Amino acid sequence: MSGRVAPERGLVARGIDAFMAPAPVAPVARFHRLLGLWTAVYVALRLPYVEELYCRSVLSDAPIRHWIDVGVPPPALMRSLMIVVIVGALLGPGWRRPRAASWLVGGLLAIITAFESSPPRAYAALALLQWFFLGCAGGRSCGDGGTGWGWRMLRLQYTSVYFFAGLAKLCSPMWWGGAAIVLVLRSPEYGGVLLSTEVDIPAGIALVLAWATILGELFIALGLWFRRSRRWAILTVVGLHVAIALTLRISLLFHTLMLLHLVLFVGPLRWRRRQRRPSLSPARARALDA
Repeated sequence: MSGRVAPERGLVARGIDAFMAPAPVAPVARFHRLLGLWTAVYVALRLPYVEELYCRSVLSDAPIRHWIDVGVPPPALMRSLMIVVIVGALLGPGWRRPRAASWLVGGLLAIITAFESSPPRAYAALALLQWFFLGCAGGRSCGDGGTGWGWRMLRLQYTSVYFFAGLAKLCSPMWWGGAAIVLVLRSPEYGGVLLSTEVDIPAGIALVLAWATILGELFIALGLWFRRSRRWAILTVVGLHVAIALTLRISLLFHTLMLLHLVLFVGPLRWRRRQRRPSLSPARARALDA
């Protein structure tokens, strides 16, 4: 009696299986600690300005007021929520239920952000999304119910920032010839910082910088997903944000948040690769790098 041969799974089914497969715990745990520290600093910097940022009755464009007609929250309430977020962000990675801690911090941070007088900056919105994906990815141990798809959503959300940034520039004629580089560096809002202070940029250099930015962002979005290109993609991320920090007036919180995401792409043994790699079989080494 011959056994039946199982039909070959389709490409979509195999892709879903790969996306849902178990994931390493160490990168998620490291990211949880770093995101918690970043969030604590981000909220603490706003704590002295509660009345101005969250409790204004006029000239307020708080996101929640676009959906619900609510009044001004009491300053004491907002301070209390912010303190809880700071404590939860710092201590959450060590709790017995790190996933629940992530959802708690994400939920309270969403409430605080909803009452902010001006729409939140893009990097704050990214951090808010990552808290909820972190709650799906798990945390301290494999037994805490973490999911592989949550870990991959953290990485997908991060790489999509660079993909759509590069795609938007690619679709803008101002970037094709380098004009956007000149305008941004001379902008009173973003320019005039360190290397961009009263510097005349030749058209040729502006063109090279524009296309290096476009191709670099697209390379980061794709290269971080593949083992062979991941190291170069990580170096590109670091180089890109160092260059932006030296030329544009953008908060260091933005650069810090983007750089700390890189731990999601580093395997659990990568920090001690030279010491421990000789004892690993080639197949095991490739699995840890994936």
